[in-house]
Amino acid sequence: MEKNGFEVTVVNTLRFKVINLSTKKTDKNDAKTLAEFLSRDILPESHLCSAESEGLRRILKTRSLMVEDAVALKNQAHAVLLAYGTITKVAQFQSGKERSRILNSLPDNIAMVIRPIFETIEVVESQRKVLETRLRQITANDNQVKLLLTIPGIGIVNACTIRAYIDDIDRFQDYKHFSAYCGLVPWVQASNDTIHYGRITKRGPQELRTALVQCVVAMVRMEDKTSDFVLMRQYQKLKEEKSSGKAIIATARK
Repeated sequence: MEKNGFEVTVVNTLRFKVINLSTKKTDKNDAKTLAEFLSRDILPESHLCSAESEGLRRILKTRSLMVEDAVALKNQAHAVLLAYGTITKVAQFQSGKERSRILNSLPDNIAMVIRPIFETIEVVESQRKVLETRLRQITANDNQVKLLLTIPGIGIVNACTIRAYIDDIDRFQDYKHFSAYCGLVPWVQASNDTIHYGRITKRGPQELRTALVQCVVAMVRMEDKTSDFVLMRQYQKLKEEKSSGKAIIATARK
């Protein structure tokens, strides 16, 4: 629509409850309500990301679907082999070489069932790698992605995810607003002098929240390279006070 000269406004549905609470909910009434709020310049808007960020998101979502498909196929292979009395470990199907070894060791009647599953896994993982190569190509000159890749524990997928879902970091007033956007801040209930903090809100893009948490987990596992990081020192302190899981979330929020 923007290409055709129209000005597009995306409504923030979390902050605009008028339509949901309406007793006369029809398309006509909803359109009238939206138009009225827009004319008064009081319609809560959501950020409309750039074409570049939208393109990255599409590739990342397709890649995510392929990862899920590969996991489902591997689980199916485990289930089939278990039904025939063969117990396999989770990591056994991770490499093509190991899958070939297992397939060659199976009796013909079992191999006939497992072979198409393994072949499909090969196709899915091959296409996943194609998408990851594409991510590297289209972000080769992206300074934000380049900077993220200099941080130990952040790979191309998470770097592109952070880049795509933040889009423009300057749109956030401060780090607190950014953390709230990621859904990494706790629910807060205040009553008189009592303040209760609940679980994290999990609002905002799940993909961004997951990427930030994965980056922290990777940094924790790379202690030899990240032990001097301020974030990791904060993580160790939080881990002693709380638990590893809560410390990871708190570190991701920072």
